[in-house]
Amino acid sequence: MEREPLVEQLVSEFDEQLIAVWDISGEGLLELHASDHTGSWTVLLTKSWDLSCVVGDGRDGPTQDIFEDVIDT
Repeated sequence: MEREPLVEQLVSEFDEQLIAVWDISGEGLLELHASDHTGSWTVLLTKSWDLSCVVGDGRDGPTQDIFEDVIDT
């Protein structure tokens, strides 16, 4: 799916925001979207041509606080 409408859906339906982005050499960007309000999280793999695929999701998992620790290391 195109990235923009997928991210809009994560915001409108799950109140998720972009938390972190990792560059996956040759594969694209791995994006973590999560919501402190709903406890939901989604991981997207976004290719250079702006198509995204959901590679993981769940509830009561990663939150911004957890991933701030990961990013700082």
